[in-house]
Amino acid sequence: MQQCSRSLHVQLLALTLALSFGSYLSIRKFDHQAVELFIKGAALNRMIQICKPDSYEVEA
Repeated sequence: MQQCSRSLHVQLLALTLALSFGSYLSIRKFDHQAVELFIKGAALNRMIQICKPDSYEVEA
């Protein structure tokens, strides 16, 4: 049961962080906007990876 509550906690944390990114860029220069998007994308990918369940091969 403890694993389930931890998983739910991690999912809620990831959702909160994803929503906190917002829908706009805070930097005005184009080159810096590209870096900002790269960082946001990397962080979002990491959050998605954390929320995925562990998978394993099942023998038939």
